Amino acid sequence: MNRIAVFPYDENFYPFLKYSENMIGFEISKVFSVRGWGYVGKKIFDVSDEISRNMLVEDISEKMDVEEFDIFLLAEPEHYVDENYIIQIIDRIARMNKTIWIFKRLSDELIVKVNTICKQNRVEVKIFSSMMESVTFDGEEILYDISTPIIAVAGMGEKTNKMELQIDLAISLQKDKYKIVWISSRNEAVLYSGQRFPEFMYDEGVSEKKKILMYNHYLKWIEQSEKPDVILVGIPGGIMPDSKKQVGYFGITSYEVLNAINPDYFIMSLYGNTLGKNYLDELRNVMKYKFNVEVDSFYVGNAEQDAYSLDKLTPIEYIHLGQLVVDKRVKDVDYTEIPIYTCSTISQLYKNMIERLGEYDDFQSL
Repeated sequence: MNRIAVFPYDENFYPFLKYSENMIGFEISKVFSVRGWGYVGKKIFDVSDEISRNMLVEDISEKMDVEEFDIFLLAEPEHYVDENYIIQIIDRIARMNKTIWIFKRLSDELIVKVNTICKQNRVEVKIFSSMMESVTFDGEEILYDISTPIIAVAGMGEKTNKMELQIDLAISLQKDKYKIVWISSRNEAVLYSGQRFPEFMYDEGVSEKKKILMYNHYLKWIEQSEKPDVILVGIPGGIMPDSKKQVGYFGITSYEVLNAINPDYFIMSLYGNTLGKNYLDELRNVMKYKFNVEVDSFYVGNAEQDAYSLDKLTPIEYIHLGQLVVDKRVKDVDYTEIPIYTCSTISQLYKNMIERLGEYDDFQSL
């Protein structure tokens, strides 16, 4: 069992701690953060009102016990971390002779510095954002049919709990003995035997047309080589800009992925403040006519966007909602066209999904 120390911890890493007992061959043994963020000294689940564990978030600037972890994992946080500070931390860990895994996206300049430090100290480093897939575009400008059922999870934007949803679905499918391939929206999925989102999809030197073709061909290669019962796809980012001042990625990644595949079951994850019959009807039309996909179910996360922050250039602010609040809002909207689920009813979502996929001949219970 490889013991992992995580830094920097904030709510962005929470889903992986919530399901840490399901990690394959890994154990989270230490959790570090920056004191000014408000997590240091708290139990790792205190901030989310979930189950608690006897593990405190520690200050990264204090002394570490090098015997308590094997791998140092640099995560992708919600908060900003200065690059010079990252270099200081990496240099410190490398001198401890610890393996370093970097899930955070780094600039090319920072990657060079990290590799240099690790080489000088003769320690192993994996920078996942610089690892290219072995399968690329085969030259044929065609979209292949993929007969394996595909489950796709997209979101209105960040912090819609789509990562938690993906992990839960992946774990449930594995428990039911389905052979799955999970291509996640986050690098951390490798801790659960998932696969990270293909790096070529972030390559600015590749045209949008080619990305669509490459992603389709990549999934076809996975289908032929691994022969899974089902493919679970997580789509990074949101489906559209939040406002003219909060443009995100304009939903480009969602457009590329959903042009490359035809999901057999599609889940749209929402904010807790974006509910209402007219809104949900319009969103289904947007997905149908812009992305050519039918929404099979909605999933409502436990955060809502601060409307005032959407019209500012500063980062969007979010309000954490208690689960009872989320469940009540879903109940009050009384939407009957397609089902709406929350964390409390995720087992019902899974049951609905399996029943729908059971209509396909290629999806068989084992």
